[in-house]
Amino acid sequence: MTSRLSISLSVIVFISMLIQSTNSLRVAVLGSGISGSVAARTLADRGAEVTVFEVGFGLGGRTSTRIMRDAPRYQFDHGAQYIGAPKTDTFRDALESWKSDGFVKEWSGTFATAVGSDMESETEKKERWVGFPRMNSICGNLLHHKNIRLKLQTRADASRSNENGGGWNIQHGKTKKDLGNFDWVIASDRNSGARHRSDLSSANIQEFTTGIRGIQSVKSLTAMVVFEKPLNLEIDGIQFTGKDSQYGSLGWVARDTSKPGRERKDGQECWVLQSHPGAAKKLLKGKYKTNEVREMARDVLIKDFMNSL
Repeated sequence: MTSRLSISLSVIVFISMLIQSTNSLRVAVLGSGISGSVAARTLADRGAEVTVFEVGFGLGGRTSTRIMRDAPRYQFDHGAQYIGAPKTDTFRDALESWKSDGFVKEWSGTFATAVGSDMESETEKKERWVGFPRMNSICGNLLHHKNIRLKLQTRADASRSNENGGGWNIQHGKTKKDLGNFDWVIASDRNSGARHRSDLSSANIQEFTTGIRGIQSVKSLTAMVVFEKPLNLEIDGIQFTGKDSQYGSLGWVARDTSKPGRERKDGQECWVLQSHPGAAKKLLKGKYKTNEVREMARDVLIKDFMNSL
């Protein structure tokens, strides 16, 4: 998790050439995850007018948070579980700034790794930071700026413009509605360069499309589970190696309500169960229907978790 987020911050390198003349710029950012949000905020702070297009229901990308619409409003960090120790000074500076602003706090829980039939507790404390009061609070706070507009549930197709001195035309991927003309486009998600996308792929930006298509996605299944009564486990997060058949598909499980800002007063516990990548690859083979995958993920992950107890 740490390396992915630290790499995300390197998107700043690509926009450094814009900094000196941002006051007249209109910039479209595709994706509202960490990298897109940092890019948007950096430019907005320098006067650019930024529009962030997010295809999902909520902001945050890999750091998104699922919140149930009805009472009692359960919430889950169903993507990235935490941010580990930064590997670069740039990322460390960013994390310190987020902590200072109050939307990142340390997750001081009890953690273990499942090895055979044993649960080996951590002998050395590791850094684990989470968005506060939810994981997507990081991106939410970064995008809270007078010069930033956020468009959710909007797949933005970008194509080169021959009008108004060039730039980019943005069109809604489904409705084909015109979403405006922009001087620059920042694509912060891998899907922007996917082979099934004809917009950016046809824009004669070979270096971008070639590089981004070399990035491989890692499959994962996630189940969000509420227990009406505490499980009385003395562990808040467990890592599984994927090598022990007794734990089935499990790769990681976490008591989400042990994180800062997620505590509940009703005694119920919210848990996030995630599969090991190898198990997910096998389980998803030949399955393409969304409902089928959802039911399978729920049944398999819950069964494996309960058996592991």
